[in-house]
Amino acid sequence: MASLTSPEEIPSSILECVQNKTFPGSDDIAGAEVDLSVSFSSITSIAVAREDVKSQIRALSREVAPDVDSWISQSRQVQADIQRSKATARQIIRDAEVGRSLRAGVEDGSNKVGLLESEIEFNHSLISALENIKSISALLDASQEAALQDQITLALENLNQAEAAMATLGDLQNTRLINVLSRRTVELKTTIAEITLELWNQLFIVDRDTGKITIKQAVQRKLAFESDNIVVLLSKLDTLQHVVSRFATDFDSTILSPLLRSGKTEHSMDVVIEDDIIRIVNRGHGINTIDLLAQVHRALEYLHTRVPSSIEVLLAEEIVPGLASRIITGWLESSMATSLEDVAAFGEVVSRIQDLLSFLDEIGWPGSQVLLDWFDDIPRNWLAKRRATTLSAVRALYSLNIGERRIVERVETQTVSRDDDIMTGTDEARDYSWDAWNDDEEAESNQIQQTQMMPESDSGGEDANEGTARVPSNSAGHGDDEEESWGWDDGETDANENDMPPVLPAETRSSRLQTNGDRSSDARSTKREIILKERYTVTLIPASLIEIINLVISDADQLSAGPLSSSCIAPARVGLYSIPTLLLGMYRATASTFYSKDSAGTMLLYNDCTRIAEELTRYQADQPTASRLRVDTDVKAIEGFGRRSYGQEMEAQKTVLRDLLDGAQGFSNCTISPFAEACADSVTTTVDRIKTVYGMWKGILSHSVFVQSLGSLLATVTSKMIVEIEDLSDISEEESKTLHRLCGLVLELKNLFLQRHGGEERDMTALYSPNWLKFQYLSEILESSLADITYFWTDSELSLEFEVEEVVDLIEALFAESDYRRRSIAEIRRTSRR
Repeated sequence: MASLTSPEEIPSSILECVQNKTFPGSDDIAGAEVDLSVSFSSITSIAVAREDVKSQIRALSREVAPDVDSWISQSRQVQADIQRSKATARQIIRDAEVGRSLRAGVEDGSNKVGLLESEIEFNHSLISALENIKSISALLDASQEAALQDQITLALENLNQAEAAMATLGDLQNTRLINVLSRRTVELKTTIAEITLELWNQLFIVDRDTGKITIKQAVQRKLAFESDNIVVLLSKLDTLQHVVSRFATDFDSTILSPLLRSGKTEHSMDVVIEDDIIRIVNRGHGINTIDLLAQVHRALEYLHTRVPSSIEVLLAEEIVPGLASRIITGWLESSMATSLEDVAAFGEVVSRIQDLLSFLDEIGWPGSQVLLDWFDDIPRNWLAKRRATTLSAVRALYSLNIGERRIVERVETQTVSRDDDIMTGTDEARDYSWDAWNDDEEAESNQIQQTQMMPESDSGGEDANEGTARVPSNSAGHGDDEEESWGWDDGETDANENDMPPVLPAETRSSRLQTNGDRSSDARSTKREIILKERYTVTLIPASLIEIINLVISDADQLSAGPLSSSCIAPARVGLYSIPTLLLGMYRATASTFYSKDSAGTMLLYNDCTRIAEELTRYQADQPTASRLRVDTDVKAIEGFGRRSYGQEMEAQKTVLRDLLDGAQGFSNCTISPFAEACADSVTTTVDRIKTVYGMWKGILSHSVFVQSLGSLLATVTSKMIVEIEDLSDISEEESKTLHRLCGLVLELKNLFLQRHGGEERDMTALYSPNWLKFQYLSEILESSLADITYFWTDSELSLEFEVEEVVDLIEALFAESDYRRRSIAEIRRTSRR
């Protein structure tokens, strides 16, 4: 592509670039081709421009030449000034070096003068130190000489002065000469201490082998030494505390310890004082607490009258606290009366303690605070010991054989109507309670259950004298005051309330009696008062426990009035009223362990709790209104504990029965081996188990509680069998016969509930096992025809025991589909009474 730039433009563009130091702005000029003619033209243009610039520079130089000459002249003048300043500076440096040399000479001279002055001062100090050392040596010589002459006080004073002087020697302390003096000082001090200690040992002579101690008032060496002077010397030697402690130990091991180890034996000791000597001798017979305190008093009085007054406090601090503690633990605690018969003798002990405390306070001996605290706490300590003794007595009750039993009787008067359920149309008293129960496990009520008992005047039959026991309540047992007594519950879990002896609803009683033909249609409604009583078996524990409580309260009453009301333990009377609650709390906390050793232990425990509650209630009723003893809460607690124990036992027995019946596996395949054998074994074992329980509880529980408890267990078995048989959707003829036979094994248990009335034996099973009639009907249904079942429903009492759908399900399981079955079911539904 041809360039658009003319050759004339290129030189001027190059010159412009050189002058402005820029790059050509036009791409045409930058990319133009430059030939030789253009290059020459460009060089020529640049040369012309350079010459022009030179001309301009020359012109400018001529214009500023005068100013430049002035600047050069001034510069030369500045250089001359600088040279003069440098010369002046060098002179100053030379002068400074001369001054430094002069100052060094002055300092050297000063140092020499100071050294001479220090040497002069040292010489003076050395002279003074040598004079002090000479004086110290003289003091040590004097001290040694005084010590040799038994002038211990003077020797000690000189020695102390020498030590004080040595402390002022300062830097000379580490010199050999001072070390020699220090060793000599220590040796002299040791010598003086040994002499003083020897004087002490001559003042306080201890002979452990013969049990003798001598305390002198003064000793004689070359000079006479009073005891007070020896104490002062020991104090100055800082060994007084040590020697006093050692003597306190010697006195204790020689006199006090053998005395305190005395007892009611021939090795008892007596304190004998003869002038300055105190010793112990074998008295040949026992020593009591009163005599011991008298001997201790004499020993302390001996110390007070013979030891220097300046060390009495030190000695008391070493002896009295330990002595007081050992007197308390070894003698006073054991001598404290636990029965009121011993209070008078214990009062003499307290009087001796008062005398001893008064003596220690009078002479100002410290260390008796522990004894004073014990004296102030006598009521509290006596109460604690009495409480511990009583608790031990309760623990000892368990050593009584639980098998040792007795029959007790509870009598109660009640007003009833002639048409009450406990009376018959012929005025013949029943020996059973109407307190049966509704065993529907899904709808049991929480009632306080209390049975009625046998009228004493209208007894009849072999069980006429056996009444019904006050049985546990479903509602009680969870609100007892266990925590207030012990801080824990009676058991890990409360028994199921359904396991308490139940109450038969009033509306059910009538039907039961009518079924058994026992109600008179013309019973009168006249009111009459009857005596009810019950008999049941208890152990020896309730009577023993009540006896202990009676004794405690009797003691409290005696401390409240009479001669003992002013005794030292009288303030403890209020605390005695809390002991019964504690005893009963302990009984509840520990009884289960001991009663479990007997097969019928839980029922014995229930009976014992019942008996204890009755006795406490009777005791409360006999107390005056002003009495401090209130056992209402305790009665509730012990009754609740008994009820829970009973309930736990019932639940345990029911669990066993359910487990045994579980072996039948719901009675399915009851005709097929090996299931048939399992079903038979399960029912047989269950029946045997109830008979075993019957044997265990017979004669233990009151008759009413016994039959109700047994009926409850039987109801558990029959309820489970009813439910499992009704759950079978198809029952063959062979299975029906087998189930009927198995039900028959259970029905034989009615023999356990036969009761004799006026020479006639009656089956009372339905009264105590509420689903018994239903179970009987079920057994009959298994062997009955459709016509019989329909008759039972329409003309008998099957509808009182079964729901209509239950009967329909059984018919559908037992009989194949047919017009006859449909008509029977329709008839049953039509005539349903429910």
